[in-house]
Amino acid sequence: MNDIVLTLVGSVITVLAGFTWYKLSRLNVLRDREQDERKKQDDRMADRVLAHVNSLKKHKEFLISTKNEFDSNFIVQTLESRNPRDHLISRLVPIKAGISSLTVFAEQDAPKLVEELSLLTKYVKEVETYMSDAITQKECEQHNSNLGELRGAVWNCSQKCHSLKVDIDSLLLKSRA
Repeated sequence: MNDIVLTLVGSVITVLAGFTWYKLSRLNVLRDREQDERKKQDDRMADRVLAHVNSLKKHKEFLISTKNEFDSNFIVQTLESRNPRDHLISRLVPIKAGISSLTVFAEQDAPKLVEELSLLTKYVKEVETYMSDAITQKECEQHNSNLGELRGAVWNCSQKCHSLKVDIDSLLLKSRA
C-alpha cells in the first residue's frame, strides 16, 4: 500500500513540477514577446524621429540656400543675364518647389510654420511680379525704373527664409531633446 501511495505522490509531484515548469516557461515566452514588441515599437519611434529630424535638416538647408539666393545680387544677376526671363524662371522654379515641399511637411508635422510659409509664398510671388516688370522695362529700354519695391520684396524673402530657418532650428532642438 505504501508503494502505491508513494507512486501516486511521486506522479502528482512530477505532474505539478511539469505543470510549474510549463507555466514558468510560458510566462518567460510571453515576457520575451512583450519585450520584443516594446523594442520594435521603440525602433519604429526612433525611425520616425530620425526621419523627422532628417526632413527638418533638409528643409533647413533649403531655406539657407534660398536666403543666400536672395542675398547674392539676385536683382543684378537676373537683369544682367542674357535672357532675364529664363534666368528668373530657372531661379524661382526650384524655390517654389522647395516651398511647396516644406508646406506639405509643415501641414503634417509643424502647423506653426504654415502661416509663415504662406507669407514666404506671397513674397516670392511679389519678387516674380516686380522682377517681370523690371525685365519688361529693361526690354523697353526704360533705364529709369524704380527697383525699390523689387528690392523690398527680395529683402522680405530673405528675412522670411531666415525666420523660418530659426523656427526649424528650434524644432530640431525640441526633437533631439
